[in-house]
Amino acid sequence: MQIVSLIAQKMRGQHSNGTSRPIVWIALGAIILGMVTMLIALGMVNGFQKEIKSKMVGFGGHLKIFANLQAGGDALSPFERIDSVEQKLIAHPLVQYIQPTVHLPGIIESKKELQGIVLKGIDPKNDTLFFQQITQEGRQPQWNIDASNDTIREVMISRHLQKELGVALNQKISIYFLNGNEVPQQQNFTICGIYESGLEEFDHKMVFIPLYPLQKYSRMGIRAWIQADITDPEATALQAQLVAQVQSSSPDYQYYWKTAQGKYYADTLTIENLTGNEFSFLLMAIENQTGLKDSIQVTLYKNTNQVWEYTYQYTDFPAQNMVGSYEVALKDFDELLIGQNALYDLLPYQLGIENVLERHPEIIAWLNMLDINVIIIIVMMIFIGIINMTSALLIIILEKQNMIGTLKALGMPNKMLVRIFFRHALYLITKGVLIGNAIGLGLMAIQKQFKWIKLDPEQYYVSAVPIDFDWVSIGLLNIFVVLVCALAMFIPAFYVNRISPIKAIRFS
Repeated sequence: MQIVSLIAQKMRGQHSNGTSRPIVWIALGAIILGMVTMLIALGMVNGFQKEIKSKMVGFGGHLKIFANLQAGGDALSPFERIDSVEQKLIAHPLVQYIQPTVHLPGIIESKKELQGIVLKGIDPKNDTLFFQQITQEGRQPQWNIDASNDTIREVMISRHLQKELGVALNQKISIYFLNGNEVPQQQNFTICGIYESGLEEFDHKMVFIPLYPLQKYSRMGIRAWIQADITDPEATALQAQLVAQVQSSSPDYQYYWKTAQGKYYADTLTIENLTGNEFSFLLMAIENQTGLKDSIQVTLYKNTNQVWEYTYQYTDFPAQNMVGSYEVALKDFDELLIGQNALYDLLPYQLGIENVLERHPEIIAWLNMLDINVIIIIVMMIFIGIINMTSALLIIILEKQNMIGTLKALGMPNKMLVRIFFRHALYLITKGVLIGNAIGLGLMAIQKQFKWIKLDPEQYYVSAVPIDFDWVSIGLLNIFVVLVCALAMFIPAFYVNRISPIKAIRFS
């Protein structure tokens, strides 16, 4: 083995002046170019898949749990939050986090334009890393909105909607909530942030808002209001009318007034000649099918100037316990189907579950096509490299016929001669692979850092060519290339067996 290594090493230094030098450099260049091409193709495809899957998960989680009537879409099909189910989901080892969400169709209005949108309400516990990645201008809304700070009204819109509406950051816009009322409810919001994901399906319609306001504006479940009319505020005895207003997502509901004398089923509660300084009445509304209830207590009292006034207080807020879906983020995308089956067993019968691949089949099909393209590129580049290296090795063998004949005449067996040329070919292959790695990984790092090569987001879902360094895939690719090319080199190396030592020495 030492003589084999010694002769192979000696041959490496003889190509600088040999006739095979151009062929060797061409073969080496083919391996380098092929390696660079394969690495970049692999990095791009891994980058596309990671980037796009990350965005799809950011917009809707790995898994989406919804009311069965909803069939997984964005239409409003609310259901009541179930604490026990939420705790089971959070405790599952495959789950990273879950978040309740609400989707509500709406219309956004500026001085320039009207646009149909989908409002997405997000729980304050949401992992906001995704929004940090897609935010282009401004900041995220204050997610921790509740009854104590409900006057803060902020939304995040996409760059596409910003251009269509002709609005700017921190500008006020009007949003009309299509919550089933005959007249859409209107509310003004401030644009606190502008995002751009590159996924046209979402950028063209999705507006982000904290969960609490959207629960309130969506009118999910059942909701009660009271209109109070005091006949004579300065009268000694109280005379007033309390008018009930109730809205429910189900037509099967009832409501009544709760007074000191008992229940009173009517729209209007008439109060006549009540003497005293303070009186309280409760309006109770109940959705019969689900048992959801809402109640509001109105208190009429005399102030310090002995004038009748009233105040009211909600004792229930059913919409706060209603959600449109749960979005579940898993710890590992590869556990998608396993996680879907495992979590389905934890859900009650009225809830269904779907994964991100089922929600966006057209995008997944496009990504699968990229996989096929990479396989084709790798096969072609390896095939070209094998052809070039085979040609180079055959030329080297023909150039070294005199040496081969001499070594055979001295008694060296064919097996050792084959090993000499095989080792020499393996050296060239390894050298080409290493140089190709250095160039390919360097170009990938430059693109990843500076994003010089741009793309059309409407066609490719991203604004620049994404690169991902999957070191396992890169390592396997290197091993595969070296192994396949090395095994292929045995074929030309066996040509040594056909060289006659007498003819090789005589005609050298």
